[in-house]
Amino acid sequence: MADGLLAGVRIVDLTGPDAQLCGRILAELGADVILVEPPEGVASRRTGPFRDGHEGDPEASIRFAALNSGKRSVVVDRATAQRDIQRLARESDALVISHESLWRDVVDAADLRALGTPVVDMTPFGSGGPYAGFKAPDIVTTALGGLLYFSGDVDKPPCAPPESLGQYFAGAWAALAVVSAVWAKRSSGIAARYEISTQEALATQEHLIRAAAMDGVPIKRNGSQHKTVAPARVFRSLDGYVYVYVSQNHWKVFLEAWQPHPAEFDDAAWVPNAVRRKRSEQLNRAVEAWTMERSTADLVDRLQTAGVPCLPVNRPSDFLDDVQVRARGLTGTVPHSRLGSFAQMRSPALVDGTRAEPSAPPMLGEHTADVLPDARDAVPW
Repeated sequence: MADGLLAGVRIVDLTGPDAQLCGRILAELGADVILVEPPEGVASRRTGPFRDGHEGDPEASIRFAALNSGKRSVVVDRATAQRDIQRLARESDALVISHESLWRDVVDAADLRALGTPVVDMTPFGSGGPYAGFKAPDIVTTALGGLLYFSGDVDKPPCAPPESLGQYFAGAWAALAVVSAVWAKRSSGIAARYEISTQEALATQEHLIRAAAMDGVPIKRNGSQHKTVAPARVFRSLDGYVYVYVSQNHWKVFLEAWQPHPAEFDDAAWVPNAVRRKRSEQLNRAVEAWTMERSTADLVDRLQTAGVPCLPVNRPSDFLDDVQVRARGLTGTVPHSRLGSFAQMRSPALVDGTRAEPSAPPMLGEHTADVLPDARDAVPW
């Protein structure tokens, strides 16, 4: 069911590596997503990491597989690209393009809209304003958008989040825009142009940015320490790290689980959040002295049983092996004609209790003969 919601919808994907997640989301929901590539393939095919033993193989890029699974690949020659893309657009429900697309100079959004094809355009800053033409890899957009500033400890430079954070988040918004575009076209004949700005998609969803706009108070970096609650940060355990969050509602049950604990914390003066946050250094030292003597599993079991939020700080490999992730079936096995079988993330969206099954990424030009028969000479294999 999950992979049939957009059955009968065809999308032309002209995006670069900055927005290819958009098409993957649509493909997981059943859309026929046509990834248009030059004879050498899109840039993400040449981007690592690669599967072990296949370094540099354009069919073995883990990043490409993650962003393009379930799509179909059509290769077009640059000399005929404008004609071929227009033909694909006429036969499709919407077209999506991005800042890093190598087809930007080929596509004219106004012409495509005149053909009746909606266009979704994802860029770092949008098409207007003084930054419209700026070069902006994801880390730059994150920095300018305000997210980078308040990450990390107050006495250190800002801490870089994962570089794909902004592009992936904006890619999800672009997928929503594509679905909206298809609905508008089919229900009322409107072929609109949708514009998604990565900077704006990030900033409008971050509560600290909204808070600064509302109250004008400068944001202070707190590292992993919560702004108003303590103890609420990352603590070292015997074998790793845990995040413990103890609000005023949790304080009493936390004390019961925190055994043994210094008697001074039994004083009623420690109950209010404001008091504990002001004296967080003293409190956190005492809590960490306790957590460091216990395993991560013991801490999680002890505190969760007591009703206190506490979970491991997982490494990526820990996450994939997490019992919750396994129980929910987030990963699936994908067969690949060249690489054999490998694990792939399945869709995070469940529909009537089921997930769309993961699909293999397309081989370069694999579907050209089916989709554009007269462009078969462009296929490199």
